[in-house]
Amino acid sequence: MTILGILTQPSIVPSTDVNLLVVGGGAGGSGGGGGGGGSGAGAVSNLSTTVQANIGGTYTITIGGGGAARASNTLKGDDGGTSSFGALLSSLGGGAGASGAQSASNGGSSGGGGNDLPTPGTPSGTNTNTGGAGFSGGGLFNGGGGGGASAAGSAGHGAGGGNGGQGLTLTAIDAALTSANFAAFTGMTVIASGGGGGSQGGGTIGIGGTGGGNGGRLGGSATNATSFGSGGGSSNFDGQGGTGFAGFVLLKTAGTYTAAATTGSPTRVVTGGFTYYLWTGNGSITI
Repeated sequence: MTILGILTQPSIVPSTDVNLLVVGGGAGGSGGGGGGGGSGAGAVSNLSTTVQANIGGTYTITIGGGGAARASNTLKGDDGGTSSFGALLSSLGGGAGASGAQSASNGGSSGGGGNDLPTPGTPSGTNTNTGGAGFSGGGLFNGGGGGGASAAGSAGHGAGGGNGGQGLTLTAIDAALTSANFAAFTGMTVIASGGGGGSQGGGTIGIGGTGGGNGGRLGGSATNATSFGSGGGSSNFDGQGGTGFAGFVLLKTAGTYTAAATTGSPTRVVTGGFTYYLWTGNGSITI
């Protein structure tokens, strides 16, 4: 660019390479006219993908909440919330399963179909994450299972609800993701599993993927999700669905690194030649 005969160079903003694991919130469990469809898990980004963050830039971290559950057979649970790291990367929350009157939702992983509305949702392609969009739940007669980050939910069947799809093993994502390094993962081995479908009458319940909620049957409620990004189980006429579990955001960068500033009380860990920052609540980081 030339100004008054003086050649100027465009300003260059210095940047640094980081890796991001962004996990959306799991959906809440639905009530079913027969058996409700299991709820889907949140999307999971690919931690091996490198992005460039501006040095001196401040990035807002948003954690997608777990979806609320419903007891009414006419209402489905709430979809999980979207998690994001500024404008660099976001992952959708999971989609809720079908109820007695509402169709299953699309999402990072989708909800299963119910007895009255057997068509499951489909994984959404609108999230900006680069992997782990998840799979659809199944659905027929009893409630189908919700999709997990690595497997589809199974279809409901004559004897009961379908199982939720399995999520992703933490240590397969990154060897440092253990409770020894991050207390937030205590008791967790898998994230982003789908919830189990509800059972029509007294049939067998759908079992959630590891950390996903189990479905309920007539006279009994579903269970809540217990691991990050997982969906709650769905129930029957008179039972309560299970709540979904919130997502999280993890930043990883090589070497020993200390951010210029952070909010949201992230956990900082240095191990194996890398520095990690983990947020389980909203916050920010200045690189």
